[in-house]
Amino acid sequence: MKRRKPKLQTRLLLLCYAVFLLAWGVGGAVHMPGDARRQPQALSPGEAEMHNLALAQDGSFVTEGIDAQLVFSGIDAPVRTVRLRAAFAWDPGEMELFYSRKEGQGFSVRQRVIGVPQNDGSWLYTLPAGQVHALRLDPGTAGGNTVVIDELVLNPRLPAHSYFGLSLRWLVTMAVVPALACCGFYTIIELVLALAARRPKRAGAGGGAT
Repeated sequence: MKRRKPKLQTRLLLLCYAVFLLAWGVGGAVHMPGDARRQPQALSPGEAEMHNLALAQDGSFVTEGIDAQLVFSGIDAPVRTVRLRAAFAWDPGEMELFYSRKEGQGFSVRQRVIGVPQNDGSWLYTLPAGQVHALRLDPGTAGGNTVVIDELVLNPRLPAHSYFGLSLRWLVTMAVVPALACCGFYTIIELVLALAARRPKRAGAGGGAT
């Protein structure tokens, strides 16, 4: 019985990794056709409502506080991804994008995504699928930073491999989550087997002759 435990653990671990990889592949394949049907839409930063930002003559922005904001209202369209190409005088820190689903709805941390840096120097935001009324881009977390926005596009055309892109976060998740799931399932199996072993055996039917 003891020899079978390592085999069970190995098979269970391989099964957890296989399920994780299958879910990752199916998730990318499912989102790809829907995103391809959405039309890209470019937003003009100069038309946005500014908060704690100053517009310079050369078209750049200068943050005037820790809560600089660019608000784009009246979008009223399905938005799945947003791509930002911008240059900063120094590291802007965490790049946040807030979204609201309908008119009159404010922005909150519950409806916020963080930009993921891409290899081409842009940031990519991935939103939960749905209608978007307004977006709020927070370009940096410090005052006095100069921001030059080259491109801000809703639903940009993305290469197929981006739906299955590898990142450090993905690699860590891939290494940890299936292993934790395996440990959890194996613990449950061990408990079930231990409880089953403790159940009293039923007496045999009928008794011997005296």
